[in-house]
Amino acid sequence: MMKRLGLVVVCAGLLVGAGCGDEDSNNEANNSQAQTAQTSVRFDAVVGAEAFGCGKTFMIGSPAVAVEVSDFKAYVSGVKLITTSGEIEATLVSDGVWQTEDVALLDFEDGTGACANGTAETNDTIVLSHRKLAEGESITGVSWTFGVPFEHNHQDQATAPSPLNLTSMFWSWQSGYKFLRLDGKAGDAGWRVHLGSTGCEKDANDVVTSCAKPHRATVSVSGVTGATPT
Repeated sequence: MMKRLGLVVVCAGLLVGAGCGDEDSNNEANNSQAQTAQTSVRFDAVVGAEAFGCGKTFMIGSPAVAVEVSDFKAYVSGVKLITTSGEIEATLVSDGVWQTEDVALLDFEDGTGACANGTAETNDTIVLSHRKLAEGESITGVSWTFGVPFEHNHQDQATAPSPLNLTSMFWSWQSGYKFLRLDGKAGDAGWRVHLGSTGCEKDANDVVTSCAKPHRATVSVSGVTGATPT
């Protein structure tokens, strides 16, 4: 039976923010902030039931083949929380490193083992801002899209904000980003899975106007744990 390498949402922790400061001058800002909350969602990378690791060798397939992974990164966007009262909109909290308000980078390679060409820094968590949950309402799931939104997918990577400034996650020949980068070796043969929009058309000014195959996959997961209001 084939083992699959994938992502599992394992935890969502809710942090409720409250306004502070001078009541007269900041009343409007305080009221707005008091109506919002932040939720952190952590992802685990797994191969079958085994946790992913750069220094590991996984036996996959029948007959089994030794597989090593040398890179594993993915962009996520369009994140929404699923609650007991329905789906609610969420905005990524920009941190200047791993996420802007529109897109976040999950990075599971840590520069060790087969990932020697990578970096030690990793990121398995996204932070969301959303409306405060109502009394008795709880988070039961999360949905997201693998990929970079079209309006950001075809910008100048060299001047884009982090995490959209990674050369390794950009297709110059497609003028867009690799939504998923999964590289490795099976036995003696190298392999790579690079997912991004293809069949893109440009106008007379060399601006991408559309892509025949956007290749943005939306995923919905239920049964997240730890997401309760405080």
